[in-house]
Amino acid sequence: MSSSLSSIVSGEPTPVNIGVILDMKSRVGKSSFVSMKIAMDDFYTAHPDYTTRIVFKTRDAQKKVISAAAAALDLIQNEKVQAIIGPQTSSEAQFVGDLGAKANVPIVSFSATCPALSPTQSPFFIRTGLNDAAQAPAIAALIQAYRWRRLVPIYEDTDYGAGFIPSLVEALLGVGVNVPYHSIVSKDSADDDLLLELYRLKSMQTRVFLLHMSTSLAVKLFDQAEAAGMMDEGFVWIISGTLTSLLPSVALDSIQGVLGLRPYVPVNTDKYHKFHKRWRREFRREFVSEDDDDDSTKLTTFSLWAYDTVWAVALAVEAAAPPDFTRVVSEGRWTDLSAIPVSKTGKKLLQEIKKTTFTGLAVNSILLEES
Repeated sequence: MSSSLSSIVSGEPTPVNIGVILDMKSRVGKSSFVSMKIAMDDFYTAHPDYTTRIVFKTRDAQKKVISAAAAALDLIQNEKVQAIIGPQTSSEAQFVGDLGAKANVPIVSFSATCPALSPTQSPFFIRTGLNDAAQAPAIAALIQAYRWRRLVPIYEDTDYGAGFIPSLVEALLGVGVNVPYHSIVSKDSADDDLLLELYRLKSMQTRVFLLHMSTSLAVKLFDQAEAAGMMDEGFVWIISGTLTSLLPSVALDSIQGVLGLRPYVPVNTDKYHKFHKRWRREFRREFVSEDDDDDSTKLTTFSLWAYDTVWAVALAVEAAAPPDFTRVVSEGRWTDLSAIPVSKTGKKLLQEIKKTTFTGLAVNSILLEES
């Protein structure tokens, strides 16, 4: 007898495996995973009579695309997961989204923000956070308000870095702002390379710059901008939403005057304050021995989106629940892409996730990106 049928006979909730792929050594990965565990506890406390119960099957992508893809294959083939929450980065999500489409397994990411990732290209990919393109109109409005006429974007040469730029340029041109040059830097740039590029920018007429890159690269670039005399009066620096949320406090203290954008979150609510207090306690309990600095115990928007994502998936699982969550399995080794098992319930679960609405921590209604 299957575990699902056994649960029905015994009256216990049916366990439904849900994969989780995060970079577990990163700040976003650790903080989001704590949020997800709290979310699952809160959800089933609020819905004790539900007939299903999601069970996390967690894998560490180790900040590597190939590790994320291998983790997804393992979860689909061996753990029989019905959906995957994650992966964490846009580059990882590109590959995992393709695997989800082959297996009819929804890939639900709260942190892969690159606009190039979309349900149109990968029909089983769902984004439950903000697309980077959403901040382009706000940046354009800011530039227009200060009557700056030219802006140079500085971004890393990754899917995450480059994917945002077309939306940004379109928004800027729409308000009459010129983009005379694109500064593209390698994510592995040495200090000397960054300094050389900054001197090139300094020689141009433009004095307004927008940074869109990883936090580690941004910290290095700002250090070199200081050395190049480009943090003085007369230069304007703007950082995108992810940088505003994740730059270390020590870096923020050293770049006074930099403008940053951040997604709106209703923080003045009892629900938020209760969650924040509990999150800090749980985070310190699990990770205090690894990282006890001030930044590690600060909530980010990604942590809140992770919490809301678990609720969305759990609600959808209950709504989609057939008598038995099973799949058609192809023959072959688990590393064989032609032998990926195809979910019998994936399409129904995908539609239920897309239909899900509720009042979350980060937004009034969960953000689901439609094709």
